[in-house]
Amino acid sequence: MSEPKATDVNLFDLETQRCPFDAYQTLRDEAPVYRCPYSGLYIVTRFDDVRRVLTDSEVFISRLASRESAAGPTDRERKVKALFEEEGWLPAATLSGRDDPNHKDFRVQLLHPLRTEGFVEETAHLLMVRIIPAGEGGGRKPAFLFKER
Repeated sequence: MSEPKATDVNLFDLETQRCPFDAYQTLRDEAPVYRCPYSGLYIVTRFDDVRRVLTDSEVFISRLASRESAAGPTDRERKVKALFEEEGWLPAATLSGRDDPNHKDFRVQLLHPLRTEGFVEETAHLLMVRIIPAGEGGGRKPAFLFKER
């Protein structure tokens, strides 16, 4: 049996999705920067290359506009836009489709509510008090339950 080639890789194949390791190894070996013929997107498979793509936002941009065709929007894109407008939805780039500084600003706004000081510890304390009845486990409770507040 011959070794698989990068041109044989189909990341949409069900077997490949179940176990993608051989496909990614083939891409790392033969085509570390691979343009998927099914989606038109680029797949970067080597660590140093991935790091550069993620940290060099001047060269590697995420904006949706960067993927638009010079010929303009497709029929499908026009239909989707019309549906959004008809329903009153505001199409916007997801977090992964934004570049800095907009990406960073949006991420801070999105994650800020999750950074409530002591929230996780307090919630864990309340749950543990309810879950571990007094006397269970030899009468001992986890040490963090007795931490000064």
